[in-house]
Amino acid sequence: VPLLCGGKSKRFGSDKNWVVFQGKPLLFWMLEKAYTLVPKERIFCLASEPIANLPVPVITDGVPFPGPLHAFFSCVRILPFSHYLLLPVDTPLLPVSFLSFLWERIPSSFALVPRWKGKIEPLIALYPGELTKVYPTEKKSFQEWITLLARHNKVQWIEEKEIASFGEPEQIFWNINRAQDLKQAEKMWKEHRLKI
Repeated sequence: VPLLCGGKSKRFGSDKNWVVFQGKPLLFWMLEKAYTLVPKERIFCLASEPIANLPVPVITDGVPFPGPLHAFFSCVRILPFSHYLLLPVDTPLLPVSFLSFLWERIPSSFALVPRWKGKIEPLIALYPGELTKVYPTEKKSFQEWITLLARHNKVQWIEEKEIASFGEPEQIFWNINRAQDLKQAEKMWKEHRLKI
């Protein structure tokens, strides 16, 4: 399970890994979710620079990653596994039940990506390691890469109706990019008593 720990978080104004949500840093929220899926040895953080004192390995590429796709491909080169459940650090409202649903689909899925109201969620998705060999990045953005996969019928979509069985999609995929996003996440937590 590679966890995208990002870079300097310019939009937020500080390192999002250590932004506190409900009394706990975002990074620890996502690590704890990953612990419910796989052994600790199969969890690693993808970061633009080293992160000290973490219970899991941190993969850096020597230079700041130009984007999440580059970080993911670097991870695949260093730690080859049959499948990867890619997760961002800034989505603390993701239910563990939804992540378990993704993980359990490994035997029957090539690439499994959520899609709702015309939006795709390529950073919360299941990918096989071999996919990076068949479809290299070559300066593509993650959105462009997914579009390419879709054209070749290599993506299995999780549609909104199925996602909704785990909660409101907007809440499930709510990501914290700015201070106001954090406030809204706190509000969602309190108003809906979310089980995450």
